[in-house]
Amino acid sequence: KVALTGEPKVLAISRDGTKLAYAAADPIIRIVNLVDGKPLAELKGHAEAITSLRYSADGTQLLSASTDKTVRVWDLATGRPRQRLEAPHGPVESLAYSPDGALLVSASSFEIPVRLWCGGVNHRTTWSVWAGSVRRRRVDAE
Repeated sequence: KVALTGEPKVLAISRDGTKLAYAAADPIIRIVNLVDGKPLAELKGHAEAITSLRYSADGTQLLSASTDKTVRVWDLATGRPRQRLEAPHGPVESLAYSPDGALLVSASSFEIPVRLWCGGVNHRTTWSVWAGSVRRRRVDAE
C-alpha cells in the first residue's frame, strides 16, 4: 500500500513501474517508491499548480508543467531542475517527450496551442505551431 499526501491531481509512473510522481493542489511534486511505498523526493520550484508530469524514457528526468507558465526538466538524481522553460502566452496544460528524449512538446489553450522545444541545457530552438503554420526561433538559455 502506498500512502499519498493530499488528493493527487496529476500522476506519472516511471517506465520501469517502480516510481510514481504526483502533484496535489499545492505546487510540490512528490515521488514515491511503488515497491515499498516510501517517499523518495519532493521537487519544489513551481509557483502554481502542476498540470502535467512525464518521465523521460530512461527515467533520469521528469518533466513538469504548471499554471505558472513554465515547464521544468528535473534531474531526478539531484532533485533539482536542469531547465526552466517559459511559455509566455498562458499556463502549460499538457506535455510529452519524444521517444529519444530530444524533443519536448507542450500545449496550452491560449495564444500558442502547441510549442516544440528542442535542444540542450545551453540553448534551445522552439517551434510555435498554429493550424497550418510553423514559426521557428532559437533561444539561448538564461
